Amino acid sequence: MTPPCSYPSRDLASQGSTKYFAGVVPFMDPQMIAERVYLNIYWDIRGNMPAIDAFVAKMRHEFDVTVQCQMDRLRLLCANETFLEAFVMTHITTQFLDTGIEKRLRETFKARKVPDPGATATAAEI
Repeated sequence: MTPPCSYPSRDLASQGSTKYFAGVVPFMDPQMIAERVYLNIYWDIRGNMPAIDAFVAKMRHEFDVTVQCQMDRLRLLCANETFLEAFVMTHITTQFLDTGIEKRLRETFKARKVPDPGATATAAEI
C-alpha cells in the first residue's frame, strides 16, 4: 500500500508514461481523454490485454493517490473552488480508465459511420 502523499505518479513519469497522453487536449471531454490514453497504452503494449489491464490498474491507483494528496493541499491553500473542481475532473477522467473501456470503445467505433471516399460532404457534416 502506498503511504498517503508519497506522489507515486513520479514513478509513472520516470517510466515514460507521459507518452500515453499524446494527443490529449485539456479541454477534451473526460471520456474522450480516457479513450485516447487507453488507445495509446493499447498501441504501445501491442494489445497484450493482461499487461494493459495491469498497467491501467497501476496508473489509476497512482493517480488516485496523487489527486487525493493534491486536493488535500488545495483545501489548505485556497478557498477558490476552481482548483478543486479541476482536480475532481482529473479524478473522474481516471475513473473512465477501467476494464469496461474496451466495451465502450467497441460501441463507440461501431456507432461511427465510415465516410464514403467518393461522397461529397454537406455543410452540416463539416
